[in-house]
This record gives sequence, structure tokens and C-alpha cells, in this order.
Amino acid sequence: MTTSIKSCYFLSSESICIGSSNKTCSASTKRLAFAPKIGKLFSYFLQKLPHRLLEEQLIALLQSCRTKKQLYQIHAQVVCHGLERNHYVAPKIITTCAQLKEMGHAHKAFDHILDPNVSLWNAMQGYSQNELNREVVRLLGALDLGKWVQVYAESHGYGGNTYVVNALIDMYAKCGTVENALYVFVNMSTKDLISWNTVINGLAIHGRGADALSLFEQMKRAGVKPDGITFIGVLCACTHMGMVADGFSHFQSMIDDYSLVPRMEHYGCMVDLLARAGLLVQAVEFVNKMPVKADAVIWATLLGACRLHKNVDLAEVALHQLNELEPGNPTNYVTLSNIYKDVGKWKDVARLKAAMKDTGRRKLPGCSLIEVNDDIVQFYSLDERHPDSDEIYEALDGLIKLSRSSGYESDLTSFEQ
Repeated sequence: MTTSIKSCYFLSSESICIGSSNKTCSASTKRLAFAPKIGKLFSYFLQKLPHRLLEEQLIALLQSCRTKKQLYQIHAQVVCHGLERNHYVAPKIITTCAQLKEMGHAHKAFDHILDPNVSLWNAMQGYSQNELNREVVRLLGALDLGKWVQVYAESHGYGGNTYVVNALIDMYAKCGTVENALYVFVNMSTKDLISWNTVINGLAIHGRGADALSLFEQMKRAGVKPDGITFIGVLCACTHMGMVADGFSHFQSMIDDYSLVPRMEHYGCMVDLLARAGLLVQAVEFVNKMPVKADAVIWATLLGACRLHKNVDLAEVALHQLNELEPGNPTNYVTLSNIYKDVGKWKDVARLKAAMKDTGRRKLPGCSLIEVNDDIVQFYSLDERHPDSDEIYEALDGLIKLSRSSGYESDLTSFEQ
């Protein structure tokens, strides 16, 4: 079959390597010189390649792709040679689309796959690289879809596949259905380190610290050696439960018993543990003794805790550090401004507002995504664009009054109308 595609891209003379080894041919293709030509020569060249070598060359071409036009031309050749549903080539097309921010093209390519495998679903995570959060939730995060995937996996012989089951546990945990994640985990025939880590971190993130720590003990009794990711979940569990002493004990055990070198994430967990418990001075001392320089996340954690505990002095210290690490970030100014408001320092609020204006940046509004009636609804802070906004705010106002009648005080007054 010889199909002519207008303005197709063809390989330079050094890349025409029929009869060469796969390694040589792939290396040559990666030195591809994209140049507009009539498509017959390129199509003729591809037709002379063995099927497996054709796959490798197209994948190499996609790896060399730098522009949307090049992507379209290569994809055209993929279609011409009947490889648009090939489980080696198709994921690379989708990944390349994500890198070039051609997400509509990626979605269309994905929709043409009748039986997408794990590689294809993983490739579609390129959506998240381009911050298309609604598409991520719509495509990968919907709970009903996840349940369908579980049934499909079990009915097609993948129920015992550790990689597939680990992905299911992760999906359920991220969707907030921790009971489902636990059920899948408990019924696994073979549990590996990733299985334990996924369920422990999922429990910890959703506030079930006691269960996370209990599973951690079971993991050790089962002879599975924890790694750094395990201890992130353990420390997170201690943080949510306010278990400062236990958190330090686990942190030291990670070093002494398992010879693990703490990473920034572990130090961040320890700072969060101290800060949430109101031990802000100790948190700052811990930061100053760290063998690595604290990053913006750690100082932002401290700044947030300063608002919770209304500590103005340490909040100003945190903002000073944040201005060095990420100068001009308006979110940090807003947080300190809110602390000033909480303690009635209105002159400082005005001063900080002027300083924030001088940066020339504005804080992006907070955004939430929820699934309602099989659709994804997007909300911004103080958003009134939703057609049911009056009913939504009325319900929120009722919840605020109900929580206060139960003795709970919060800073939700800014949402009342």
C-alpha cells in the first residue's frame, strides 16, 4: 500500500538504514532531520521495514517530535500503516500529545482504542501534566469507572495481577473510598511493598491514622521491609493524630533500624507534626537543625500553622524565608494578611496589601472539583456563576449555623452572605 500524505516528513539520507541493525537504525532515526517533503518517499521507506522494526522507528520518530505539525505528520503515517491501535505505538502518540499540550488530539487517539491496556491508561495521565484537572477527574478519577475497571480486571483474569490490584487500591484511596481500598488489599493473594505503601498512605491521608499505624505493624510482622514512602505515610498518620512523641520515634527508627536517609518530604512531615500540635518554636528549631535547607513547602507549612495558632512573629519569619525561595508568590502574602486580620492588626493588613500590589501578581482563586449526577462541577472561592449558587450558599449558611450550635467555631464567616 502506498499512500501519499501531503507535506509528510521523511528521513534524511543518514537515516535510511534498511538492512541495518535495530540499534543502528533507531539511533539514526533519533538524528532525524525533519524537513517538508512529498510523502511517497517516506511511505515507501516505511513499507520496506519489518513490522517490529517499523514500530521501533515510529516510536523513535515520536521521541524526536518537537512541534505539533511534526506530530500530525507522524501520526498520519501511523494511521496509514494500521498501527494507530498498536499497544506499543499508541501510548507514545498519547504521551507526545501530552508533551506538546495537544490534549484534544490525545483524547481522540485514545478513543479509537477498542481495548486499552495499562500502558494506554498510564499515558493518559499526561492530562495532569497540563493541569487539565477536569479531564483527569472525568477520565481517571470517576469512582464508577474505577469499579468497572475492577470488575473487568477480575473477569478477564487480572484479579491476581499485583500491578493491576495495586492500581485499584490507589484509585479507591484517591477517590476517598478507603473501605474499598482496604477490601481489595485484604483480599490480595500476593502483597508487595507497593501494596502496603499504597494502603498505609491512603489511610493516613484520609485521617485514619490508627488504622495506618496498625497496618504498618502488620507489615513489619509479615517480613516486608518498609522504605521511605512507607514512613511518609506513618509520619502523616502521627501528624493527623497529634502523636508527636510517636512521630519522632518512627522518624528515628527509619534512620537507626532501616538505614534510610530522610528526604525533604520526611522533614516536612516532622515540621507539620510539630506545627499542627502548636509547637511552633520547636518546629522552627527543627528546621534550623535540618542537614538540608528547608524548601518553600516547609516554610509554607509553618506559615499556615501560624495562622491556625495566631502566631504573628513566626509568621513574619516564615514569610521572609518564603520571599527568598519564591519571591512574589501572592499566596504567602494573603496568608500573613489573614493572620493580621485574625488578631486585628489592620495597619499591617493595609501595608501587606500594598506590598502585594507591588509584586504585580494576583492570587489565583481557590478551586474545587466534585462529581454530581455523573458530571464534574467546578467551583471557585466565592463563585456565584453556578445556576444553583443561591441554593448552594443557603445550604452552606445552614451548615455553618448548625456547626456553631454544636459548639464548633471556624473562620467560615467570610462565606456568609
